[in-house]
Amino acid sequence: MKCKTMKHGIIEFQWMALLLLFTICFSSCKDDKDASAEPYDPSQPVTVTDFAPKAGGANTRMIIYGSNFGTDSSIVFVKIGGKEAKVINAKGN
Repeated sequence: MKCKTMKHGIIEFQWMALLLLFTICFSSCKDDKDASAEPYDPSQPVTVTDFAPKAGGANTRMIIYGSNFGTDSSIVFVKIGGKEAKVINAKGN
């Protein structure tokens, strides 16, 4: 009888631990959409103020700083050395 109660307690503890893990995982997720990002304004020029890293080879991830990029990365195009680069994210400013 004591063995059944102990097994039941272990199983209950495992379920509670699993529930706690899922709660922590899903509550720590955040929405990456930045509500303060400004959309593209065609009446203003796109301005690049800086980029990093300053050197690198093919497939090096690069961050471009500036303004008026827009927020839809599917319509933002970047060329480096005459070759189109894949845009992963755009935050407007």
